[in-house]
Amino acid sequence: MSSRIIFVTIIALTSHIAESASLRDIARDVKSDRVLLDAGLGVSAVPQSRNHQKVDLSRLDVPTGGALDLFYRFGFYSLSVRVVPRDDPGAWLIREPTAKVFDDNSIVQANRQGANTFDRQPFQIYLCEDLNELYEAYFRDFRAEGIDQPHKLFTGSWRTPIAAKYLGISPEVLTSGSSFVLVKLVKEKASQSISGDLRLKPEASNSLRSVQSGNTEAVLEFVQHYGSHYLREITIGEAIYQVFAVTPEQFQQLQRVIGSGVNTIGRQDWSSLYELYLAPWLVRETGEIKAASGDFALQKFIDQELKVQGQFDTYPNLIESLIRNPALLDRLEELSDNTIAVTGLNLASLRAFVIDPQTQQFFDETINTHSSLFEVNVK
Repeated sequence: MSSRIIFVTIIALTSHIAESASLRDIARDVKSDRVLLDAGLGVSAVPQSRNHQKVDLSRLDVPTGGALDLFYRFGFYSLSVRVVPRDDPGAWLIREPTAKVFDDNSIVQANRQGANTFDRQPFQIYLCEDLNELYEAYFRDFRAEGIDQPHKLFTGSWRTPIAAKYLGISPEVLTSGSSFVLVKLVKEKASQSISGDLRLKPEASNSLRSVQSGNTEAVLEFVQHYGSHYLREITIGEAIYQVFAVTPEQFQQLQRVIGSGVNTIGRQDWSSLYELYLAPWLVRETGEIKAASGDFALQKFIDQELKVQGQFDTYPNLIESLIRNPALLDRLEELSDNTIAVTGLNLASLRAFVIDPQTQQFFDETINTHSSLFEVNVK
């Protein structure tokens, strides 16, 4: 479907629902609760003698500053950005085609090294009422200006079997009205960003100057040729995560205990929560532990070692396994030294380069309406 046809559909849809609710309001209402668990990872373990490596971003294909039409493949970006474990060979990070729209002399590029370790990092625990909130939680560190639900850029194409594969849980719990708890441990390796007095290249600048307020065709033509957004910042690293599927009643109990207003919990709090609400014999399903990079050696270690003994069997458990056996952390660090995934993304709109305020407002309205329709209609 072309952008022009989509825009006509948008106008019809917005006219139809204008009296009841705006597209923007409908698209906005998704937010999971997050708490941080300071489990003291690394504190009780044998001090590590090896130094954590610095990441040489110059050796990676990181297209910071590249522009793209965000709507061309809305919902399909998990195919071109390494954000979930995939079977694709190679160490690619982002293979989405981007356009170089900025004058190279106007770009100031900044590389920042991260901690590049799981040691002493807090576990991120998200309480998700439904599947949409689970998606939102996983992509909490991904932002796109003007997009209220940026997770849909990646998950809009996910059908139940694919979502189950990426999340490490069975298709049945995704379609049975479950709520979820997402546990995530992130190793931030480095980030690259651009700033400065950015200037468009002459051809892109001339095309943007042809945009006038009320001229929808000119906006769409510019977006199709030069993009709607550009990659302002990319964060790379590794993320290890696990999903627990719970009943809505269990979710409400968890929310009362560690919901709104609670920012951090300690190891004792977690032990109580686990025994009362998240033990394998209590939840609908204990999901597999996954590594976002999809690295085979790392995933094999996770499958074999990050388990705990339950009443009748062994079960995968990211938090409990590392708390009970701190020596596993060092091996996890070693195996993830060279693995890589995109753990955060910041996409900025090209709206800032529209000089005339009235035209900029029209540009915004066109792009915002476009994005709202996609957000409402993709899962």
